[in-house]
Amino acid sequence: MTALNSCYVNETARQAAEGGMRVEGVNDFSPGTVLFRFVQRADVADEVYISSPWWFQASSVRRILQAAREGHRGESQASGQASRMAALSSTWARSGAHYLLAARVIAPMTFLWGAPRAVGMRSSGDERASGLDSGSVVAEIEIVPDPRCVQLFLPGMQDASLARKAVSVISRTKMKHSEALAEGEIEVFLRSITAS
Repeated sequence: MTALNSCYVNETARQAAEGGMRVEGVNDFSPGTVLFRFVQRADVADEVYISSPWWFQASSVRRILQAAREGHRGESQASGQASRMAALSSTWARSGAHYLLAARVIAPMTFLWGAPRAVGMRSSGDERASGLDSGSVVAEIEIVPDPRCVQLFLPGMQDASLARKAVSVISRTKMKHSEALAEGEIEVFLRSITAS
């Protein structure tokens, strides 16, 4: 079956993905797959959050939540670990990790995947952070993410009508108040979300 976003999978999409990660492969999702995004606020409509190409699978979310549980690098808050490990710059609009949004894929989709790039402040007067490639000149590095926290880039999700046909939000959890997470039951938490 042809991917819903097949017309968006091109060199332009690859270049956009390369801005935030080292693209290591291209693959397809079947309907039923659950994807995750770390989001900042509860009062932003789901349609706004799903109209982004950047997503994670459960394996990356599990790694982030386990790092928080273990207090990796002195950070025991899941939101702090997610911001660091998933390379969420504080300068990006609607960027943050107070909530975990889960969405189910409802149509076949093609995605690019890879390790996140370090995020740095550009020195050219542009205060927004960007993914660093080998030619970047930066004033300072904001985030060095965990290279094992694989990111997903779904071309075409910026098209709101495509995004609504591609995924359906199934939950939004405030990570700070999740009882399962507070007790360290990460697997129970992830199973409960994916079963929704």
